[in-house]
Amino acid sequence: TLTEFIIHPGFTALFLASLAVFHYRWREKNVVFFAAVAGIIFVFMLGTHLIIGGKILTTLPGKLLSEIPFVNSLRVPGRLAAVWILFLALLAGYGAELWVRKQRWRLALVVALAIAEYMPIIPWQKVEIPEIYQQLARDPEPYTIIDVPLGIRSGFATLGLEDTRSMLYATIHHKKRYGGMLARIASERMNEY
Repeated sequence: TLTEFIIHPGFTALFLASLAVFHYRWREKNVVFFAAVAGIIFVFMLGTHLIIGGKILTTLPGKLLSEIPFVNSLRVPGRLAAVWILFLALLAGYGAELWVRKQRWRLALVVALAIAEYMPIIPWQKVEIPEIYQQLARDPEPYTIIDVPLGIRSGFATLGLEDTRSMLYATIHHKKRYGGMLARIASERMNEY
C-alpha cells in the first residue's frame, strides 16, 4: 500500500534527534550507537535502487536485504520504518533532555509542537458505508457473506477481484465472510482457487 512508502517521523522528533547527534557527537556512547543504527536502517529503507526521474541511477545497499532468506520477506523496505523511528525516538529523548535542561518552559513547547504536529486536522478519507451493510447488521440470522465477484488476496498476489472495503464493511455487519486477505498463502493453495 502507499502508506508503506510514505514515512514522516515528525519535524519535532527530527529536530530533537539532530540536536542530540550534533551536540554529543562522539562523547556519548548511546547517542553514537543509536545514530549509527538509525543511519544504517535509513539507508536500507531507501530500497534497492536509487531512482530519480524514473531512471535507475545506482543499486543501493538495500539490495542486500532482498537476497537474504527470511529478511527478504519484508518485501517493502519502508517496513523498516518502525525500527528506524524507535531509534530516532531514543535520539529525540536525548535531544529533548538537552534542550529543556536549563529552560524548563521549553518542555511545554516541545509537547505542544508534538501534539500540534500529530493531531489530525483534516480527515484522510471520508468513509461511507452503503445502506445494505446497515440492513445486514440489523438481521439477527447467522450466515456467511460472499462478495461477488470473489477475490482472494495475499501479500504476494491477488486472485480475482478483492475489494478491501468489504473487510471494513464486515466491522459493521459482524457476519462471517468468505474472502479477504492473508499475508502469506502458499502458491499451491492459491492455485486451488
